[in-house]
Amino acid sequence: MNYKVLITIIIFLLSSLLLTAQDSLYLYTVFHGENDQDQFGVVENVGDVNGDGFEDLIVGAPAYITGAVSSGYAKLYFGGADFDTLADMTFRDYENKKGFGYTIAGNGDLNGDGYSDFAIANPYSGDFRTGKVNVYFGGPQLDTIPDLTLTLNPNEYFYTQFGFSMTMSGDINGDGYCDLVVGAPQDDWDRHGEVFIYFGGENMDTIPDVNLIYPNELERFGYSLTYLDDANADSINDLLVGALPTESYEQAFIFWGSKNDNIGFQNSFTFQNGTYYPEIGRVVSNIGDINNDGFSDLALASSDSVIICLSPLIDGSFEQFYFSRTENLGSFYRLANGNDLNNDGFDEVIISCQNTSTMPGKVVILYGDSEVSLNKIKIIEGDNLNPGFGKRITTLKKLFNENIISMVIGHVETESYDDHGTGKVFVYNNDLINSIEVGESSGNITDFHISQNYPNPFNPSTTFNYQIPHQSMITIDLFDLLGREITNLYSGNKPSGSYSVKINSKDISLTSGVYFVRMRAVPLSKGQPVFQKTIKIVLTK
Repeated sequence: MNYKVLITIIIFLLSSLLLTAQDSLYLYTVFHGENDQDQFGVVENVGDVNGDGFEDLIVGAPAYITGAVSSGYAKLYFGGADFDTLADMTFRDYENKKGFGYTIAGNGDLNGDGYSDFAIANPYSGDFRTGKVNVYFGGPQLDTIPDLTLTLNPNEYFYTQFGFSMTMSGDINGDGYCDLVVGAPQDDWDRHGEVFIYFGGENMDTIPDVNLIYPNELERFGYSLTYLDDANADSINDLLVGALPTESYEQAFIFWGSKNDNIGFQNSFTFQNGTYYPEIGRVVSNIGDINNDGFSDLALASSDSVIICLSPLIDGSFEQFYFSRTENLGSFYRLANGNDLNNDGFDEVIISCQNTSTMPGKVVILYGDSEVSLNKIKIIEGDNLNPGFGKRITTLKKLFNENIISMVIGHVETESYDDHGTGKVFVYNNDLINSIEVGESSGNITDFHISQNYPNPFNPSTTFNYQIPHQSMITIDLFDLLGREITNLYSGNKPSGSYSVKINSKDISLTSGVYFVRMRAVPLSKGQPVFQKTIKIVLTK
């Protein structure tokens, strides 16, 4: 192996961080689950499921806690220039309620109809936690009824947790259809671990085409998994599968894609445990092309270590970079592809860290470069000490438009009966949203202006400024997301000049959510057109 051991990750907290304006991230909105202990926050980019040209987001809320009042559910939010926090569809499994939405996969076209499809799993479904996966085909007539339901024989499988891990964004057999991969790490009492591959196709069925079974006990093979774009430069997608063994030194495996039915351990690469590999199969991820060499790279993580491997495999090894955790950060939790958040041509690596009794959870962004280093790091800290900040992370290249990349962080807030919180989702953008305008009827007037409020999101108060070039009758109203007027913020005659308006949510009893402020200016001098513009504001509590 070719190792490059870097300075420990404590630099994340101590360095001055060589960041520029292009590295900025802007919190766009925060939204919550329905009830206490929902565990709302299993976020996933599922691609463009309705064919409108925007990527879509699903957030799961498995509510798999004894005493939680909710059943599991998953909410779908369509992307678009007017993206909001009202779910467009809600998916439930009324047969096996608790745990539904624990795992979500998408961003792959399984049946070749041109629409992204997705799957929602409940690995705890059934009397013996066998697990179940519902598959939904995207399209203009998308509904909440699964098109396929994948299960295992309950007379042969017990406590397998089928659906604990999933991916479907790759084509491992090179036939032009994406393939669904489902992990079942518990695999009965002895916990071998199994992985099931369902080939996509015009008439995709519920019978697995490939079944990978680890031969030894206590391996928990399939604990994590992800597609790799092409780790060995043969132009076929590959599959990275992590394990969490008790006795084995084999921690993770790359199964090379094949057009010749040669998918299995006989055609794979194995990561062995050793000085640099303590339980590194706990979390695996495709991290994009962080050094811009044309090949997507990969990362593996245990609770204490992160290893970045640069593709492709050369002479039987990857060029690797190793990070270790320090007391300044909680245990490593999740890895994700950050895409190119700062538009410099290099993808980013996202690493989340668990909370401790004294520190909130954190999300660390390691910016890509031609030489992997710690020169450019950004940290986002959770808003409280509740567990689960960053338990799931995803990025979307086209949630709002093709010029803005969004990073979505799930904060499930609850991991046990003693923890409380509905769960919440944070949406960060790599640029400010300036296009959320319902209308500006005086496009030729440049001197009329209303600014975006600051801060946004806000709690409890926020301010926006406006200017008018002529004496005008001003009306400023506040509306809810359904267009219902809540209150008039100002009405009156104003001379030419600049003004500000402050909104205090406590004064008008606003709840968390999205609102609109509409300003209308009617100039009192003849011949001047009316100005009207609406801005979107977000209140979080």
